[in-house]
Amino acid sequence: MKKIIDYTIISDPGVDDILALLLLKKLSPASKNTLISTFGNVPEKYTAENAKEFIQNFAPDWNFISGSKSPMKPLKYPWPTYFHGSDGIWNTHSKNFLASKEKIKHLEKYPKNSQIISLGPTTDVFKLSQQIKIKNLTLMGGAFNVSGNETAYAETNIAFDPDATSKIFNSLGKTNVKIVPLDVTKKVFWNFEKIEKIPEFNESYKWVKNILLAWFENYGLKNDMSFDLHDPLAIYAMFFPDDLVWEKASVEIITNGEKRGQTKKIQNKLGNCEIAIGLKKDGTKIADDIFDILFNTQ
Repeated sequence: MKKIIDYTIISDPGVDDILALLLLKKLSPASKNTLISTFGNVPEKYTAENAKEFIQNFAPDWNFISGSKSPMKPLKYPWPTYFHGSDGIWNTHSKNFLASKEKIKHLEKYPKNSQIISLGPTTDVFKLSQQIKIKNLTLMGGAFNVSGNETAYAETNIAFDPDATSKIFNSLGKTNVKIVPLDVTKKVFWNFEKIEKIPEFNESYKWVKNILLAWFENYGLKNDMSFDLHDPLAIYAMFFPDDLVWEKASVEIITNGEKRGQTKKIQNKLGNCEIAIGLKKDGTKIADDIFDILFNTQ
């Protein structure tokens, strides 16, 4: 019998975060996970509401914690509302979402899960590392051989708290780390036609489809005809690691100057980070696989 693993997820929902959380629910339906909302795509007061809306729609057995409101040092960048809208999901909400949320299980303390998934800024990952021994960490973030998406050097999740990320990588101990950076996530995407094919099984799935349609209406059709599956690919990589190419290395985070937030590989066979540097399976096929898992279209 396969062992059921409970995860602690740090996320800043976030359009692609919602898909990633649903993908985790699909791939590990029996897990009793804890979702920690953090600042990132928008302020935490909004990501907390989006996280609770996800739980209410898809994962009522999950726990919830309201996480960090700000990084270790003052945030230097504006919220990326141009991409996610003012509340993270383009003010698109499900009919199921109740004004009253008493049924959602709120925790006051971090759980002791040793399996951590980071889909947003890493402030809460660092806080967790001070309280528990993290066994496995999957982190969506970084840009090693490509340009960043926050600055020319830095990917957003790392750029929003490079100090916390640096502290994490400087004190990993025996933690096993898998990093899924922009180098691979930008190769896996859906187009508008794919979004239109999302089945509307019920109000919850209509909500997901409407969020993506709102993204295309407000951003994608004007700027980028493809929706990159950044956070979903990180979840996919946990369950199908053989579909990606990994390189073992140590990681250094630049915390000062123009390149603040840059991720650098330090070639070291003793390093305990596995960095996804390529895809073994075609990116279009992986994107289709993610779609099929999410919406059971096979």
